[in-house]
Amino acid sequence: FFFSSRRRHTRCREVSWARRCVQETVEYKLKLEGLNKVAKEQENKLLENAEKAKIIQLEKNALEQQIKEVETEKQNIQNKISEIKALLAENSPKKQKQKNKTIWTRENMQELQKVKQSKEHLS
Repeated sequence: FFFSSRRRHTRCREVSWARRCVQETVEYKLKLEGLNKVAKEQENKLLENAEKAKIIQLEKNALEQQIKEVETEKQNIQNKISEIKALLAENSPKKQKQKNKTIWTRENMQELQKVKQSKEHLS
């Protein structure tokens, strides 16, 4: 009798141990599934962020190209302004008077040389 009661007690212990193992295994599986779900969510967020970063980089490159184009156009406009200022400075009334004086003086010099040459020939 004593032996059989001991056996029953041992069997109960084995059954409770098996239940505990099964319960722990189920708990671990549930935790693992939860962790896998969290990991998958994090992976999806990382992929979304990577796509957003690509889009931002493409937009940045496009903006940098537009800035270069605007700077080139600005330089072209500044060059045209400088050319126009130079033309205006050349065609100002003061410059025109100086040019006319210079031309008149040259013409007079040529006439004077002709007169001198003719006088030399006459003498």
